[in-house]
Amino acid sequence: MIGALANFGFSGEEVSNLMAQPFEAVYSPTSGMVEYRANKLLKTPYVVVTRINGEEVYTFFNKQKERARRMAEQLHNMGTEPMDLFNRIMAPITRFFAAINTQYNPIWGTYNYLRDSQTAAIQAGGTVIEDVKMKVVKDGFKNLRGIYKMLRDERKGKPNNSDVAKAFKELREEGGTTGFLDNFSRQEDRVKALADQIKLAQAGKIKKFAVNNIAGLVSDFNQSLENSIRLAAYMEAKKKYVAQYMAEGMSKEAAEIRAKQPSAVVAKQITVNFNQKGGLNAKIGSFYAFFNAAMQGLAAAGKAMFTWDKPGDFKSIRLTPMGKKVMIGGLMWGAMQPLLLMMFGIDPDDLEEYQKERNFMIPIGDGKVFIFPMPFVFSMIPNTSRLMTEWFVNDMKDGGKYLTNFASAMMNSFNPFGGQFDVLTFTPTPLKPIIALDRNVDAFGRPIAKEAFNQSQQIPGYTMARDSASAFGKIISEYVNYLSGGTKDVAGALNWTPDQVDYFIGRLTGGIGREALKATQVTEGLFTGEAAPFYKYPLIGRFGTDVNEGGAISQKFYSNLTKLNAYENTVKGMRERKEPMTEYLNENPLARMYQQANIVEREIQKMRKTMKQLREKDDKEGVKRMQERIKERMQKFNQRVKEIEDR
Repeated sequence: MIGALANFGFSGEEVSNLMAQPFEAVYSPTSGMVEYRANKLLKTPYVVVTRINGEEVYTFFNKQKERARRMAEQLHNMGTEPMDLFNRIMAPITRFFAAINTQYNPIWGTYNYLRDSQTAAIQAGGTVIEDVKMKVVKDGFKNLRGIYKMLRDERKGKPNNSDVAKAFKELREEGGTTGFLDNFSRQEDRVKALADQIKLAQAGKIKKFAVNNIAGLVSDFNQSLENSIRLAAYMEAKKKYVAQYMAEGMSKEAAEIRAKQPSAVVAKQITVNFNQKGGLNAKIGSFYAFFNAAMQGLAAAGKAMFTWDKPGDFKSIRLTPMGKKVMIGGLMWGAMQPLLLMMFGIDPDDLEEYQKERNFMIPIGDGKVFIFPMPFVFSMIPNTSRLMTEWFVNDMKDGGKYLTNFASAMMNSFNPFGGQFDVLTFTPTPLKPIIALDRNVDAFGRPIAKEAFNQSQQIPGYTMARDSASAFGKIISEYVNYLSGGTKDVAGALNWTPDQVDYFIGRLTGGIGREALKATQVTEGLFTGEAAPFYKYPLIGRFGTDVNEGGAISQKFYSNLTKLNAYENTVKGMRERKEPMTEYLNENPLARMYQQANIVEREIQKMRKTMKQLREKDDKEGVKRMQERIKERMQKFNQRVKEIEDR
């Protein structure tokens, strides 16, 4: 053995280390210290460690062969060129944005769990747990409490020997979960992260940080949601494999050991496997936070939906049995959704396209709609039939709009960079907030803030707050205006609107910050008597909307104003160039409405100023009456726009 390793190019010292018992660093919650066991093989790039039949197996690659080196690097998930300085700067910023929007986002775990439960039911097809996939989803919900309690106990240094805790620890040991170190794409980042944890532990600060910091609570909650279905899949798969191995003559004890690793693989593959990476992912992941998750989701969905009789022969590709069920069910639901909305008196056009594209919209009466997220990638199937049905019930008018929406839905479903398929798609994650504010468009193509129709007027930004703007955003934007030389009537050098302030804070602080802003708006409404719209309620607002609420009407109103602003610019440009406009106006009848839109916008501004004065006088009833007037005027304008569009 020693001679063979020497022939592979390993030095005498390296051979001695390789032949020694491997060690690893482990933080002990009980003692509060980090205990070490040697694991030098893990630091050797030419040795790949895996687990077969419950036992660690070490594969040695020839250091003197370029092909062997590249293979080892790929197996280590390190198959990329060294990062340059720019990559090293961008990578931690990108990871920061990823963490605050997932791991430390109080709503992400719940939303992702609902998608994962559907994804697991689909991707379990063709695995050993196919016949118990619904039991896996059901048991996943039952596992939530046990996993969360175990994670909290670990932070406190308390032992937890419940059945769920034991099973979860076993799954984690077999590599079937994602955790702290899995967030790092580069080996040196993992080493640094572990070193930081060791320093905290030695300083006696790690417990205080974990228990007292709200981020720890959110992180444990999200980890519980993320891994509960995986644990259920692991436990069911293990039963199947143990029964199979025992039928082959293996003892129960040996079968249980051998069943661990394949069961962990099943658990990891039925949802998005964040640990599986390609050779370019380290570099691309430095710029785009969720690129790897999206790519792995695409690959897993493809395996669940399609198979081929002759690998490599694209003509032999066909739907799997599960793929056929998903295709039929998805198309049926998509066709039914617009009809269901109309049965409850809701025009599908009253709902935002980005919402319909990503969620099941389930009407529950009186204009209210329950929002249930669709699984990633698979959403393309119901979107296809939904858009066809919407076009049909609209007397097959405005086909260009539905074709554009279809193209957008298709590209967004298969877009590994996330968000709407536009210039923001290819903007690196750390730069997205800046570019979005400059373009006044968020990731879903919605305007971030109101814009003055007459761009030559320097209107103070703080006076152009939407109904959805927070009190904090209003205060900050007003102070910024005054501090940069502005007045009540003239914009300062820094002319921020309250909505732009809210957007920037939300992007910088992630899910916790956005939900906190919502909480301030709801609280403000309790004191002023101005009820916040449902979508502004923390946590639950993500799962519902009301088309009759002022917030939804206002959002539609400003969306229409933005659309008409574009028509206005086009008409004025054609007029200045003395181009014929008759054909353009006939093809775009809304272009004739831009003057009316300017009039309505000025009316709304006057009513808002009046409402502000009433609020300063603490006239709550007067404020409510003015809110109703604004709502009615916006609703009337929206209806007029729709009538012209439907001609």
